[in-house]
Amino acid sequence: MGVRFGLLGLVLAGCGSAFSTASVSDGGSEASVDAATDSAGQDGAGQRYCADKSSIFLCEDFDDPADPNAWLQTWIRNADTGSKVETTDDHPFSPPRALVGKVPTSSAIWARGRIECKKTLPRTWNRVVLGFDLRIDALPAITDPMAYVTVAELRGSTGAFGVAFGSDGLTLVQMDSTETVVEPAPIGPNPTFGQWDHYEVTVERQATSTTVTCSRNRGTAVTKSFSAVLVGDVMIFLGPSAFNVPGGVAIAIDNIEGNVP
Repeated sequence: MGVRFGLLGLVLAGCGSAFSTASVSDGGSEASVDAATDSAGQDGAGQRYCADKSSIFLCEDFDDPADPNAWLQTWIRNADTGSKVETTDDHPFSPPRALVGKVPTSSAIWARGRIECKKTLPRTWNRVVLGFDLRIDALPAITDPMAYVTVAELRGSTGAFGVAFGSDGLTLVQMDSTETVVEPAPIGPNPTFGQWDHYEVTVERQATSTTVTCSRNRGTAVTKSFSAVLVGDVMIFLGPSAFNVPGGVAIAIDNIEGNVP
């Protein structure tokens, strides 16, 4: 039986501490995302992380010097009542700001505190590489196998792919058009609280299947092939969505980078 999720509930985010620290190298755009992120968090000589990345599909560092809310030109808040999506200057990965999504303890089955990119992927896409830095500030112990926290998502008109934090740790998942997880694949333990980690997720679309690959801190990648494809306009979501989770969630995100080779 599939795991029931609410509207827009999937994911795409982390891979676990169990992965080795051996570097991942298959060339192409994944390598360029890694190289660019090596200097993240330092903003060398005061340069913003996204300063030299105007040619890629998507880059967001939440650090516009003239307007702290400039990120809202590219992103939409996707938050339920009681949840918060806002920038913070509390220990960002690259100063002066990061984004934080907060979901309170709630009796609601679904509670979201995330952002949605206004840009959809080109209809001709076959491969997407999404990199970002993530820190868990609050995450309750999850023992119910029907409970998850999702932190990112690629969603089309017939379903979505991604990664969730759940009772089995980090899990690659496929969701169908009824918001049901049909192919969960546990990949490792949940990340360490209060620690910034770099995540990279690659989604490759074939004629009748989709391959999702995830690595944490450039460690050994985990790959899962799903027997479904994303069709229609494909949207990107980042930030926490809690499904049947017994407690508050707070997750910070910084330096989002997306390439469509």
